[in-house]
Amino acid sequence: MRTAIVLFVFLLLSVALLPARNTNYESGVVVLKLRAENSFTKSSTGFADLDQRLRSFGLQEINPRFASRAKSDLNRILKVRIDPKFDALGVCNSLFGHPDLEYIEPLYIDEVLEAPDDTHYAASLNFASLQAEAAWDIHKCEDNPVIIAIVDTGVSWKHPDLAHNIWNNLGEDANGNGYTMYHNGTAWVMDPGDLNGIDDDGNGKIDDLIGWNFIADIYGTENNDPADPGTHGTRVSGLAGARTNNGIGAASLSWNPY
Repeated sequence: MRTAIVLFVFLLLSVALLPARNTNYESGVVVLKLRAENSFTKSSTGFADLDQRLRSFGLQEINPRFASRAKSDLNRILKVRIDPKFDALGVCNSLFGHPDLEYIEPLYIDEVLEAPDDTHYAASLNFASLQAEAAWDIHKCEDNPVIIAIVDTGVSWKHPDLAHNIWNNLGEDANGNGYTMYHNGTAWVMDPGDLNGIDDDGNGKIDDLIGWNFIADIYGTENNDPADPGTHGTRVSGLAGARTNNGIGAASLSWNPY
């Protein structure tokens, strides 16, 4: 029974170290960082036990990962070539936690990620820290759109970077054409066929086709035009739902291709 268990474990380890198909990292290469400064050569990290383990994976060559003449932590990062018959990720898993290593990982292949063509995208520094481009490669809100309520100073709903994504209150779609605002060839306007002076959706607001202005003036008068007299509400709306990858203006994290 013990022999059978040992054989099963050996088979599992062998499979884990075989080259994987469709990997996104280089074959036969691992990158490691030594825990302590040491002199290394093309064939040795300077740590006997670590070298022995690497040789068991067909150690071929050791080089600095970065060209750095100054004394720094970069000098402890090495690029190690091993026998390509061993899966690089499997080798990293096998050496994980080794006392001479701070870390070890495959050398991942650089990929071109989804980057929008909006004019001001390059100046928007927050997207990099959010890893937005990697996320956009996976999903861009194509399905199950989310309605975001912006409670602010209003919104410039005719703005070309926002108009396509402005919510249409179809409960007020009196003429049943499927929208409550549209571009008439010159500008974005509320649909005249829906401006009937009736509270069609029964929410207490008459002709609230695209939202509601709760404080239109200093007297607190309300109306159905949520236009922004300043800029704050428009900027916040742009961060949340500007139309991304349309060649103009800003990009938003939600992408929103609608």
